[in-house]
Amino acid sequence: HFYTCISSMLGPMLQAHSDKPFLWKFAAQLEFEDMHSVENARQYLLRGLRFHPECRLLYLEAFKLELVYAQMKCKERLEKEEKLTLGAKEHEQPKCDQAMEVSGSSSQAVLPDGAGHEFMDQASCRSISISLELNATNTTRRMPTARPRFGSGAPRRAVRFSKTQLANGHVLEGKHAEVIYEAAVKRIHDVSFVISFLNTCKEFDFTENLQRKIVNDLLSTYPTDELTWDIMARRELEGLSYSDSAPTSGTVHNKKQDRKKKKKISREQIRLCTAVYQAGVKQINTEKMWSLYLDQVIDLNHDTTSLPVFKRKLLREAFQGAHSAGKMQEKYYRTWMEILYNAGKRKKLDAVLRSVTERLPKSVDMWQLRMKFHQQYDDEAAVIRVFHDAIMSLSSEESSTLVLWKKLILYYQTKENAKVESVFKEGMLQGPAVSLPLKIRYLEWVMLAKGTYLPCYFIEI
Repeated sequence: HFYTCISSMLGPMLQAHSDKPFLWKFAAQLEFEDMHSVENARQYLLRGLRFHPECRLLYLEAFKLELVYAQMKCKERLEKEEKLTLGAKEHEQPKCDQAMEVSGSSSQAVLPDGAGHEFMDQASCRSISISLELNATNTTRRMPTARPRFGSGAPRRAVRFSKTQLANGHVLEGKHAEVIYEAAVKRIHDVSFVISFLNTCKEFDFTENLQRKIVNDLLSTYPTDELTWDIMARRELEGLSYSDSAPTSGTVHNKKQDRKKKKKISREQIRLCTAVYQAGVKQINTEKMWSLYLDQVIDLNHDTTSLPVFKRKLLREAFQGAHSAGKMQEKYYRTWMEILYNAGKRKKLDAVLRSVTERLPKSVDMWQLRMKFHQQYDDEAAVIRVFHDAIMSLSSEESSTLVLWKKLILYYQTKENAKVESVFKEGMLQGPAVSLPLKIRYLEWVMLAKGTYLPCYFIEI
C-alpha cells in the first residue's frame, strides 16, 4: 500500500515539475526497483526524454535500465534451467512419464525458445524505437496528468516481472539498450557521451557485441579525438581488447572470468596500453593527448608492488617524449624533476630545466623550479644567474617576479645572513609591485634579526 501511494503521487509531481530531469529518473527508478515494473519505468524515461530530448542523464538511465533488466532475465533463465536439470537427475521416471513432464514444463515454466516471447521482445523493441523517434520529431509536449497506464484497463500485476515471462532474444542480447544508444548518439554528438555508454556496458558480462559496436562507432566517428585513443588504451589495460573477428560467447565469458581472477595488471596489458598511447601521440600530437598519456603512466607507477622497473622505464620514456615534442604541461615537470633528482641525474635535469625556461620564458613556475634545482645543489652562482635571467625575461610582468625575490631572500636567510640586507635593498629599488611588499618584510626582518630601533629604518626606506 505504501508503494502504491507513492506511485500515485508521481503523476502530479511530474505535472508540476516536468522541467526537472532528475525527477523523471527518480520516478523510473522507483517503478523499476521498488514496484518491479519495467514497462512503467520505461515509459517514465521515454516521457522524460520527450520533455528533455537532449538530456544525457535520461538517456544513460534508460540505457542502464535495459541492461539491468536483461541481466535479471539472464539470471532467471539460468536458475530455471538449473532447476530443471537437477530435477531430471534426481527423479528418474519411465520414458513415457518423463516425456509428459518435459512437455508440461515446456508449456508452463521455461518458454525460453517460444515464438510468442520472441514476438513480445521484438514488439517491445519496436515500441521503444518508435517512442524515441517520436521524441525526436514531435515538438508538442503535453503535461503528464497521471501515472502511465498500459493496455486497456489491464491490472497492475500484468506489467510486473512474472515467472512465466522469461525474456529471450532481444532482451537477453541487449537489443533494447542498443536502440536507446543509437537514438542517443543521433541526438547528441559528443565523444565523451559515447564513452559513457561504453563504460556502462563494462558492468555487464553479456554486452560484448554492444561494446564492440560502440567501439567501432568511436573509431569511425571520432578517430582524431584524444578521448577515443585514451579509452582504447585504457581498455587494453583492463584486458578488454576486441579484434575485428567476433569472439564466441564462451571465449568472451572466459576472458571476463580471467580478468576477475587477476588482481594485478600483466606486463602485456601495460605494453599494449602504452603502445596505443604512443600511436595516438604520433597521429594526434597535441598537449591534451600527451597529458592523457602521462596521467596514465603516472597512475601506473603509483603501484610499486609489481613491475616497478618496467613502469619507471615507461614513465621516463613518456616524459622524454612529451618534452621533446614540446607538448608537456608545466605541472608534469615537477614530477619529472623529482624523478631525475632522486636518480642523481644532475646534468640531465639541468638541461631539461634550461630548455623548458627557453621554451616558456614567461612561466614563473618553471623559473622557480630551475632556481630550486640549483639551491638543492647549493650552487650560489647558478642561483644568482638564473634569478637575473628570470627577472629579465619577466620584466614586462613585474608583479610576477615578487615570488622570485622572496625565494632568493629565503635562500640567503638559510645560507648566509650577511647578504640578506643587500638583497632586500636591491629589491626595494624595483617598481612598487615588488618594493612595497619587500619593505614590509624588510622591517620585520630587521626587528627579528637585529632588534634595532625601527624609526631610523622607517626614515631609510
